[in-house]
Amino acid sequence: MSAENIREMDIKKLDPNPFQARIEYPEEELQSLGRSIKELGMLEPIIVRIHPTKPGRFEIAVGERRVRACRLVGITTVPTMARDLSDDEMALYVPVENLQRRDLNPIEEARAFKTLQERGLTQQRIADEVSHGMTRDIVGQRLRLLGFPPELQELVSRDTITPAHAETLARLADEPPILKDTISKVVNQKLTSKETEQLVGELLQKQALHKDTLDYLTSEEFLPTIQYLLNIATTGEDVHCPFDRGETVVYEQLKDAAGTTLERMVCKECGWELDFTQGPLFEIVTRIRELRGASNQPKPTEETKS
Repeated sequence: MSAENIREMDIKKLDPNPFQARIEYPEEELQSLGRSIKELGMLEPIIVRIHPTKPGRFEIAVGERRVRACRLVGITTVPTMARDLSDDEMALYVPVENLQRRDLNPIEEARAFKTLQERGLTQQRIADEVSHGMTRDIVGQRLRLLGFPPELQELVSRDTITPAHAETLARLADEPPILKDTISKVVNQKLTSKETEQLVGELLQKQALHKDTLDYLTSEEFLPTIQYLLNIATTGEDVHCPFDRGETVVYEQLKDAAGTTLERMVCKECGWELDFTQGPLFEIVTRIRELRGASNQPKPTEETKS
C-alpha cells in the first residue's frame, strides 16, 4: 500500500496515538459528531501509521476524536491514510491538529506541549509549529499549569477558572487550607482574575506578617527585649544589659544617610543592641517614658489643691 493511498479500515484495528494529550471527550459532542459523519461521511481520512510492535494494527496520528465518534454511532470502518511517521512526528501531530481546531483545554494543551518539550522542542519552536495565535509566552504559561496543585488543574480543565486565575491561586500552594478556602471564594463569588490577584495579595501579606511575628517571638532577641522593657518600666532607662552581666546599656541617637534619627540602646560590653526607632517597640518605649514622666511629677499638696 502506498503511503498516500486512502483505504477503508476496520475501526477495531486502530489504536490511540501514544502521545495523545486529550483527556476529556464529552459524549454529547462525540454523539453529535458521529451523527454528522454518518449522514455526510468522513470529509478527511484518518492519518495512521503501522503499529511499531503489534502486527496488523495501526496507531492513529490524526483523527482520534472522529474515530471515537464513529464507534459511538456504530460505524465499523473509516477511511485511513497510512504514513511512515517517527515518534517525534506522531507527538507533533497531536497538538498541531487539535490546537488548530481549538479542541484541547489548557491542561491538555500543557500536556501536549510537555511531550514536545521532552522531545527537544523549545517553547518558541512549539509556538511556531502550532501557530494559530500561539506565542512563546502562552506556551510557557500552559507548561507552568502542570506544576500547580491538582485541584487547580482540574478547575482549569473544566473551564471553571482561567489559567490566569490558576497562576495567581498557585501562590497559595504552600498553605492547602487557605488555598481551598480561597478557591471556594473565587468560584462562588465569580471573582475576576484581577479581583483574585488582589485577594491573594492581601492573604499573602497577612501570612508574611504572621510569619514575621512567629519568627520574632522565637528569636534569640525576643526574651532579652522583653526583659529590657521590664527594666525600663521598673528601674528607669539607665539599666543593666538584659543578659545580666552587669554592663551598662547606653542610649544612642544616630542619623542615617537620609537624615532619619535612629534611636537604640547599646551594651558597650557584649554588643547587644535594641533598635526602637519605629514600630511597636518604639510605641512601647514612648508610652513607658510618658508614664514615668507623669509619675515623677510632684503630687499636689492641700495648699495647691485649694
